[in-house]
Amino acid sequence: MSDDILEPILSTHQLSVRTREGRFLLRDVGLEIPRRMVTGIIGPSGAGKSTLLKCLNRLIDLSGTLEVSGKVLFEGEDTRAKSVDPDELRRRIGIVFQQPVVFPGSVAQNVLFAATRLGTANRRNRDELLEESLRQAGLWNEVKDRLKEMASTLSVGQQQRLAIARTLAGKPDIILMDEPTSSLDPRSTESIEQTIVELKKTRTIVLVTHHLEQARRLCDWVACLCQKEGAGELMEADRCNVVFCSPVREETMEYLGMKC
Repeated sequence: MSDDILEPILSTHQLSVRTREGRFLLRDVGLEIPRRMVTGIIGPSGAGKSTLLKCLNRLIDLSGTLEVSGKVLFEGEDTRAKSVDPDELRRRIGIVFQQPVVFPGSVAQNVLFAATRLGTANRRNRDELLEESLRQAGLWNEVKDRLKEMASTLSVGQQQRLAIARTLAGKPDIILMDEPTSSLDPRSTESIEQTIVELKKTRTIVLVTHHLEQARRLCDWVACLCQKEGAGELMEADRCNVVFCSPVREETMEYLGMKC
């Protein structure tokens, strides 16, 4: 990685994930995530991109079948330290999945679902938080007169922005996004991308994407994972233009379709 990287808000050190049978899904990943930038995670299917993402806020723990070693540091603190509350960690490092997650209930209830339970929403700030989160997700103007309607009545693209609004209502420092536009039409994809550009002014974004042009458009930094001996490994990480225009590793060049 380039010497002029800003101090990272999040970093991994010799991070590995393996099954109980000993098969590695990720091996010795060392990655630094710069603050208030979009870091793209790219690479072929099966390289461990989603697994890496779930390690960053300990969502991987909920699998119950995978063993994690190495360290993830958030603001310099080991996220697996006994003093760290996993729920609070997941509030500060929120995640948006490939398929929009919509709970039974109204639009408003969906946005405030996690925030109410985590204590960032109360009677005094509820309405303000609801509007602020929907505006930041680029959805307020479309749903401000539909807040009491069932969230399931929204289009798929709107549901994905609703999921982003729900994450934002928790007041996260970092938002992890796992292919958030892969199931959306071009118009909805453009809306999500515009939201990402706005969000990075105040938050750090980590974006897993298979769309290389999307990575070029949105990302400041790019990390490329590839499989080696069946396990995902970090090939290289650097500024977006460096990885796309002059990658160092043969595996990255092959993934990007370059001649080695």
